[in-house]
Amino acid sequence: MQIKVLLLGVAIATGGVGPASGLEDPPPPKRVPKHLESDKEIQTAIVKGIVANPNVFAASLRVEVADGIVTLRGRVRNREAKAAAGKIARSAPGVRRVENLLKIAPERTR
Repeated sequence: MQIKVLLLGVAIATGGVGPASGLEDPPPPKRVPKHLESDKEIQTAIVKGIVANPNVFAASLRVEVADGIVTLRGRVRNREAKAAAGKIARSAPGVRRVENLLKIAPERTR
């Protein structure tokens, strides 16, 4: 039997040892990286770019952003649309990586 352990995040805060009087300045607040503050802005920029591009049909496309990593999901009509959506996502400021999981599904005729 194999056991796998996954540590999702362990943070240990350490501070300096101050005088016994307790009059030491508190530690400065931790800074949040810019990409964590702006995931919504990244998503908005990508959605606007996709909607403005006539080569990409945006009705069945989802844009997810977490920590600057963009995931594109849904269906597009052809390889060109998939490539265009990926290029738009990569060009948005703050994007660290793009996972283009779009599926190619040509429009069906009735």
